[in-house]
Amino acid sequence: MSTFTYRIIVIGLLSVFFSCTKKQTRIPIEGKIGVALHGNGTLIYAQTLDLYGSTGYQISSIIRKKNKQLHIQFNHVQAPDAGFTVLAPADANIALPALPEGTHRIVFIVNNQRINATLFLGATDSLHVEAEGEVINL
Repeated sequence: MSTFTYRIIVIGLLSVFFSCTKKQTRIPIEGKIGVALHGNGTLIYAQTLDLYGSTGYQISSIIRKKNKQLHIQFNHVQAPDAGFTVLAPADANIALPALPEGTHRIVFIVNNQRINATLFLGATDSLHVEAEGEVINL
């Protein structure tokens, strides 16, 4: 392989990697967010159904315990500093506090909309979103 060809390949690969380099920005959440239970009931995985122009977009979220309920608020999508240029969803891994076996109420909040869900912890752990809205089951 000639030196010229090698340089062209290296420049091409670098331009693909850095083509997504940008200042981190907050993007309003538009569209639905899918959620699923992972990690033996210790983690909720969330991802947007909308796709973004590179990898590394994250959903900003806050979890609070309120009146025997867990409130999980999705605030915005955080753009990455850099990433590979491909279509990919924004996502989040939300660690749940230690909860006893049984039924627990979760309230997801996105764009001022509240969506109720039920978390079952026991022999078979599951998460069920109760009504169609901005948050759905994956």
